[in-house]
Order: sequence, then C-alpha cells, then structure tokens
Amino acid sequence: MQFTEISIHSDLLAEVKVIYLASFPKEEQHPFDWLVEMARLGKGHFGGLIQENRVVGMTYYTVDAGIVYIFYFAVDPAIRSQGYGHQMMQAMQEKYRDYKFMLLIEEILEDVENKEERIHRKNFYQKNGFEGKDDFVEVLGATFELLHLKSGHSSMEDYRQIKRYFYAEVVD
Repeated sequence: MQFTEISIHSDLLAEVKVIYLASFPKEEQHPFDWLVEMARLGKGHFGGLIQENRVVGMTYYTVDAGIVYIFYFAVDPAIRSQGYGHQMMQAMQEKYRDYKFMLLIEEILEDVENKEERIHRKNFYQKNGFEGKDDFVEVLGATFELLHLKSGHSSMEDYRQIKRYFYAEVVD
C-alpha cells in the first residue's frame, strides 16, 4: 500500500474521480474539471492510496506557506471502515511532517439526517490527530467546523491565508 500524488495525466485519475463523485454531496463538490485545472496550475494536488495498482482512497489538497489544507478526503465507499483512511492520513502527515494541517467537516447538528455520519467523520479525524477549536465557517450556504492537526498549531488566519492563495485567480 502506498500514498502518492496522482498526476492529472495519470490513468489513475479516472479512479480518483469515481471515488470523489461517489463520496461527496453534489452541493459540496467543486466541478472535477476545475479541480484538474487548479492542479494543472500547481495549486491543487490529487493524492491517492494505491493498493495493487488500484486507487482505494483519494484526497484533494493544497499546500502553501507551511500549511496543508485538505478539501476532499475519501475512501472507496465499497471498502470503508477497513483502515484505509487512517493509512492515507498517516502517510500524508508523514509526507508533510513539518506542516500545519486543516480541513472542514459538516457542523454536527441535532436535527440533520446524517448526524451519525457527521459524528463518525469527526471521530475519525480526532483519532488521526485533529481537534476543533470552535472555528466555524460558512461555505456554500452551510456551516462547517474547521479542524486543525493538534501538533500544527494552525489558526483561523492560516485558514484565510490558504484560501487567499488557492482562490487568488478565481477572486481577482
């Protein structure tokens, strides 16, 4: 099993796309072609956990100024809860050992359909070294909690910095 960056020219990108489309609600997805374009510009990175020449997990992230921001992180829905996500997260943290890590998760609310799924997701990230600091942001009309890797000492200003970096051409 190996974690690797996946080039936009790789045949494996098609497998990444399948996992991406199957794992995130449509309203939370950036258009996949746009993610590819941001990777072509060097701002976004596709990562994959590869087992026997097959992508079993995918991530899409950006890196700037000592910060890794994870936009998307998912394991093939057919094989979840078998430790692949943990392996992929540990490999990323090892690759970017001296970086701050951040990501967003859906806010845990009492009256939502997928409350248990949201709790499970937060527990996963907490088991992998992340913590909440009561930082909440509004994205696409929904509220998300910003999680920080405990060892990285990241802040809301780091979050704003990474967003400015990633979306610079989009906003300007």
